Amino acid sequence: MKPRLHDLLDTQSRIAEAAGDLKLALKSLREASDLDENAPKQTGSTSISELEARFAAREKELQIRELEHANHAKQVELTAANAQAVLHEDELARQRLILIGAVAGLLALAIIATLLLLLLRAQRRHGAELSEQALRDPLTGVDNRRALFTQMRELGAAAPPPQPHALLLVDLDHFKRVNDSYGHPAGDAVLVAVAEKLRQTLQGRGSLARLGGEEFAVMLAGVGHDTA
Repeated sequence: MKPRLHDLLDTQSRIAEAAGDLKLALKSLREASDLDENAPKQTGSTSISELEARFAAREKELQIRELEHANHAKQVELTAANAQAVLHEDELARQRLILIGAVAGLLALAIIATLLLLLLRAQRRHGAELSEQALRDPLTGVDNRRALFTQMRELGAAAPPPQPHALLLVDLDHFKRVNDSYGHPAGDAVLVAVAEKLRQTLQGRGSLARLGGEEFAVMLAGVGHDTA
C-alpha cells in the first residue's frame, strides 16, 4: 500500500513541478519521502533540499513581482492623481476665465448703461434748452410771440380770476431812424436796453414778450385795468 501511495505522491510531485506549482510539488515530495522508509535519506534529502531551494527562489521571485506590480499600480495611481490634479487646475482656470469674462461683461454693460444714461440726460437737457430757446427772443432774452400766445391760451382755459387780465402793447416810435442813422447794431442795443428797462419796471408782476421788431407786449394776469 505504501509503495503505491509513494508512487502517487511522487508522480503528483513531478506533475505539480512541471505545472509550476512548486508548493504542491514540495508537499507531495515530502509526504513521499516520509512514506519511503527504505529510500536513502541523502537522496530524498537532496531532492527535497533542491526543491525547497527552487521553491524559495520561486517565492522570492513572486514576491519581487508582487512588489513590482504594487509599485507599478502605485505609479499608475500617482499618475492618475496627477492627471486629475491637472484637470482640476484646468477646470479652475477655465472657471476663472469664465468669471473674469462675466465680470468684464457686467462692467461693459454698466459702462454702456452709464453712457446711455448720460446721453439721455444730455438729450433731455438739450431738448429743454431747445424748448426754452423756442420760447425766448434770442436778442433780448425775454419771451417771444409763441410764449406769449401760449400763456394767453392757458389763461383763457383757466377759471376766470376776480380781476380781469390785461395786455399792454409797447411800440417804439421812430425806431427805424435809429437803424438808418446808426446801423442795426445800435438798434439792437436800443432794443436790449428797452427790454431791460421794462423788466425792471415790472419787477416780476407780469410777463414781458417781444412780438417782433420794436414791438413788445406785457401780460398782466388778473390785475385789473386800473393796476395795468
